Amino acid sequence: MKRWGALMIVVVVVVMSGLSACADEDGQPVRPAPGGVELEASVHATDGSSPSDVLAGLVDRVTSADGAVVAKSVDGERVRMTLSGMSRDNAAVLVSGAAAETRPVESSRAGTCGPPEESPDPTRSLVACDSDGQRYMLGPQLFGQGVVLKARVGRSMPDQWVVTVSYRHDAARRWLDYTSSHIGESTAVVESGVVVSAAVINGVIIGDTAISGGFTRDEAQRLGLAFTSTGDSIVFSDVVLTGA
Repeated sequence: MKRWGALMIVVVVVVMSGLSACADEDGQPVRPAPGGVELEASVHATDGSSPSDVLAGLVDRVTSADGAVVAKSVDGERVRMTLSGMSRDNAAVLVSGAAAETRPVESSRAGTCGPPEESPDPTRSLVACDSDGQRYMLGPQLFGQGVVLKARVGRSMPDQWVVTVSYRHDAARRWLDYTSSHIGESTAVVESGVVVSAAVINGVIIGDTAISGGFTRDEAQRLGLAFTSTGDSIVFSDVVLTGA
């Protein structure tokens, strides 16, 4: 289980309809870089975003998560991308709607859980476990989908991957207020019903929040994508994913 650092550093496939490669913006086919992934999907946005807007948002999420977009295009409601530096599983997370949430820790002890509750009710308490056999009783959700502006994945040291989260203004204010009145208490980050990080609040958190504590690059990338999930505001269908 990943634990945050001293600041309480708080602490997401697409359809190829017969195409063998994505096309660039000039319509020319582009083969993925070695280990690359091709992603294609239809876009249905309930927030008024155009497919081009959605594609731009996907590109920003990929690059913020330490991935790269080799090629991209829009054809009607279909968006296509060729990705490098991202696993197929993480490319699936990019268009899945899976979202990370932050909850207060009411208690924890060694123990096991049944199958994770992948879509827990945000207004109710939740029992969830981490990968190290720790069982948590968590309070109602503090933050969920839609409150994060950007989640950047990078290294703080050669062997330590960090996810740096920038909250929207109102959420950043709520987080400042919460951490100032709950010093010494713990919060946990939950993704798909599993606790992926937990830590004690050691002080007031102002500005960005950095999440670290033993992530692999792939794990940090998945968490960053889950923090910036579009949820129900953008639905991807007829998803096709090919490549590594």
